[in-house]
Amino acid sequence: MNIDNALKKAYEDLPVRQLPSQHVTALQGISDRMADMLKDAFGVTTIADLANLKFAEWAQAIVELAPADNSDALAREDAIAQRLAGAAAAEAAAAQPAAPVQVITPTITRSKSKQGDVPALWRFTSRGAAFGVFVDDSGCWMGNQKGEIFLLDHDAGVIKQFKLPKGVMCLVADGTFTYAGCDDGNVYDLTGDHPMVAYTIEKSANIYWIDIIDGSLGVGDSKGTVAAFDFEQQPLFKTKSNGSSCWMIRCDKDAVYVGNSYGVEARSWADGSEKWSHRLKGAVLFGWQEETTLYVGCKSKVHQLTKDGVVGRSYVCDRPVFSCSASEDGRYVFAGDSAGDVYCFDESGDRLWKLRTDASSALSMQYHRQRLYVVTSSGSLLCIDASPEGIAKAKAGTATAARKIAAPTTGARVARSTVDATSDSTGKVIVECYTDGGRLRVRPVSAGYHHDWHIQFPRALRADGVKFVVDELVECGNFYRARGSIKHLDSPSR
Repeated sequence: MNIDNALKKAYEDLPVRQLPSQHVTALQGISDRMADMLKDAFGVTTIADLANLKFAEWAQAIVELAPADNSDALAREDAIAQRLAGAAAAEAAAAQPAAPVQVITPTITRSKSKQGDVPALWRFTSRGAAFGVFVDDSGCWMGNQKGEIFLLDHDAGVIKQFKLPKGVMCLVADGTFTYAGCDDGNVYDLTGDHPMVAYTIEKSANIYWIDIIDGSLGVGDSKGTVAAFDFEQQPLFKTKSNGSSCWMIRCDKDAVYVGNSYGVEARSWADGSEKWSHRLKGAVLFGWQEETTLYVGCKSKVHQLTKDGVVGRSYVCDRPVFSCSASEDGRYVFAGDSAGDVYCFDESGDRLWKLRTDASSALSMQYHRQRLYVVTSSGSLLCIDASPEGIAKAKAGTATAARKIAAPTTGARVARSTVDATSDSTGKVIVECYTDGGRLRVRPVSAGYHHDWHIQFPRALRADGVKFVVDELVECGNFYRARGSIKHLDSPSR
């Protein structure tokens, strides 16, 4: 085979003998985030490590021993994917100096468990591995490593689609506002007609996860650094956590909760000091929170902890846990593993079911109104009927096949750093940018607002003395957020 097709361009001229020692990110399709997950889950950092991974060897042996049955298209696809992955790992790669390593190659893994398939109502397929998912009553958001973001209704109809400059690491909500953490070091507000930068994080930092509460942003990176910023992007704290690879950042009003290679810890908003910590036997790869409880995926278990650091039950899976979630009342706990199996446990820790997705690894998930929404390494968003009736049908083999919807290839609105101009302020809110102690800030001008409050506003638009019109200002504690379209105001109409 032509191994150049397996390598990133910078490494195509390296001698083949040097390739096995190169970092796995030399391979086409393996991003820094994926390399980090590979390292955390399997200890894989080089091409040689990947080639010698026992699970890959076992999978290849199984594929080679399996008869080539033309009626089994899935098995044939698995064989091709596994063969290409094995050849690429053995021959290919490019070096990326001591960069932190990143995540999985579960797209070549397919569970062969005896359980039935998950009772998926629909499957929306995009073009890149998907880490980002957020669901509420207004719709379902997903974001992938191609920078594509889709807002769907609950029947998989496309409402909005955006395109960011780089991959989407996660999607989070703060009140009625939704944000996307992007691999370009920015956090984008998705509320308007186009994505706009709401926060800019250190460009040199390899960000793994973010969360936002009341405008305050918590950030964790590959080195184990935890930082927090207020709604105007002023630093609240920056500190080193007890481990590296902060795959879990969850925030509430009391603390920033961190999951990393050490375990779990809580950090104070005031100065980043440690409130409590709990060591786990393995690296945390995902975390979920409810009002009083944390759920943490570590090795093949989901650990339950109170937000005071008291350890509760463990929920045991069969393979490394890449994502987890829970119902609001804690009655059900869900997990997704590296092979694409999804689990459901009751609140006592007993496994109720394990079903396969047939869509590679479950990288993130959320439970909402008896449905489990799962995004996968193959780029799918699955909507699973997690009601007792749906699961009973799946276990009995009587669930209907999922509808399949392909993501549109056109129509995405790209991120912008400029806005259109208007001279008409009718029905709009006028705001202005001004200098305050050397800082560019934004405040309301229109009547009916607190003129001493500030507005969370895109930094790229700010210039002293410039006015804008926005559709709406939303009160958030002691500051405002701008909702809807933003336009530069040339000269306000009377």
